[in-house]
Amino acid sequence: MRHQNRKRSRPLSEALSSPPLLQVDDLIVRYPVKKSLFKARQHVHAVNGVSFHVRRGETLALVGESGCGKTTVGRSIMRLVRPSSGSIRVDGIDIASLSRRELKPYRRKIQMVFQDPYASLNPRMTAGQIIGEPLGNFDIVHGADRENRIIALLEKVGLSRTHLHRYPHEFSGGQRQRLGIARALAVEPSLIVGDEPLSALDVSVQAQIVNLLDHLQQEYGLSYLFIAHDLAVVQQISHRVAVMYLGRIVEIGETADIFRSPIHPYTQALLAAVPLPDPRKRRIIEPLRGEVPSPIAPPSGCAFHPRCALAEDRCRREAPQVQEFRSGHFAACHVMARNNEYAARPSSREHGFARSGKIANS
Repeated sequence: MRHQNRKRSRPLSEALSSPPLLQVDDLIVRYPVKKSLFKARQHVHAVNGVSFHVRRGETLALVGESGCGKTTVGRSIMRLVRPSSGSIRVDGIDIASLSRRELKPYRRKIQMVFQDPYASLNPRMTAGQIIGEPLGNFDIVHGADRENRIIALLEKVGLSRTHLHRYPHEFSGGQRQRLGIARALAVEPSLIVGDEPLSALDVSVQAQIVNLLDHLQQEYGLSYLFIAHDLAVVQQISHRVAVMYLGRIVEIGETADIFRSPIHPYTQALLAAVPLPDPRKRRIIEPLRGEVPSPIAPPSGCAFHPRCALAEDRCRREAPQVQEFRSGHFAACHVMARNNEYAARPSSREHGFARSGKIANS
């Protein structure tokens, strides 16, 4: 995949110069399981105490295995799923418990690009109607100005006015995703949540969409929460990476730092599984043992301990707290924390983060 990579060169100080656009604290989402005659009601622990922030103009990638809770986090931020507890602050306002009427102004600030570009578009509507619908919902433009705005959005994402009256089935997969991006841009959002927006596309088309997203971010100062499992794409597009396992964030830090020096054993296993581009090179991989535990009955202590080769008794009893291991690089691991000299240094509170425990508000 060939595309420009301007993300990794962005200085950390620039990202830290303003308060977060999005601040998520202790987010918990549980789904009730149908109660049976002989069992008490159980819950799926989809998201279990997730905290992170996204700053203006920043891309935070959320990665992990299928079923780890990435999409549920994104849907919670969009309020397509109502959180069980926790806070979701957009420009300092907690939207987690707002009513539909109170929430409407904030829906303009956050938009979503979905994984399946075909399923996310109404097959009975033309491209012009799809893009125009949010313009009408938020009473943004009318009449001739509305059509001009729609055409401008089509051209902005690499389509043209000739596509205005076409239906979704008349577009290719990449064109449909461009249409989904144009719809998200229509209301001039500050944050776009991308729920694996590239996974249904060919590799060559993925590169085009990555370049488009990068260009739009540079032009409009957009923030992205980029949910993905393709680590090669994540490395190219993101400023920071958060790694999820079984509903929890186990590691978060700058992209270059995560890929160069992963701390958590699960992050190390994920990166070791990425194929090398040179077929002459071989990587010795020790596969993770066992299966991902059930989110209905997550293990005690560290959720990763049943599959971790480094696990010890404390891992089975006590959930690890998040600690800062390097400047801006956090992880939750008892074993790695034993040799963490950085956490004891006073300077580890710089950038508004806590030395241990949860990531502090900034």
